Amino acid sequence: MGALGLVLGIVAGFVVQDAVAIALFAGGALDGGNGFPLELAALFAFLVPTTAIAGVIVALLIDRRVRRRAGRGGR
Repeated sequence: MGALGLVLGIVAGFVVQDAVAIALFAGGALDGGNGFPLELAALFAFLVPTTAIAGVIVALLIDRRVRRRAGRGGR
């Protein structure tokens, strides 16, 4: 279950990263010719690993909850 959460977290990270990049370039935020801001580079560097870890945590919490409910007779 954790592996599934990891994969889905990585995919979600790439989707969010692409959406943010497209919004920044389409909105003209990076057209100044001053290079790529360090803050955005840090955001892009940590976004995919962060969403991957969050995906694992969410998947394990959901799995734990489903197993707990199944153990009580399915309530």
